[in-house]
Amino acid sequence: MINRLKHLKDIKDKIDIINLEMEFINNEYVGLSAPPYSKEPTTGGVANKCPLLSKMIKYDIKLENYKNDLEELKKEYLDERNRMMILIDCLEGDEYRVIYYRYIQCMSINEIRDKMFIGRNTFYRWRDNAIAKLEDQN
Repeated sequence: MINRLKHLKDIKDKIDIINLEMEFINNEYVGLSAPPYSKEPTTGGVANKCPLLSKMIKYDIKLENYKNDLEELKKEYLDERNRMMILIDCLEGDEYRVIYYRYIQCMSINEIRDKMFIGRNTFYRWRDNAIAKLEDQN
């Protein structure tokens, strides 16, 4: 069970990384502009003659690949998230909240502790109890 919960968090982390990569590329892309049009014939393709255009094409390809990866990961995340929501529905109160915040909302342990006004030991005790209950159900 813990592996499935961690897998869900890993998917979310990958989505966040891809979003950051796409944001970086978009920020780099903003400063680029296409070379002026020239009527002179070129050989070997325009991209070979213009490193800036070559860079823009690479950015476009990267962005398209990231968009495809992002779509797949989001679908996988939502499917897994829905399965996990059904599984953790058997938990109650604080144990439910700890698992929900940590693995569904992907909050850090410190964020959860602050939100719930609990100490580290309490967090781990509730989390471990919740995971044991979930494993008993499976």
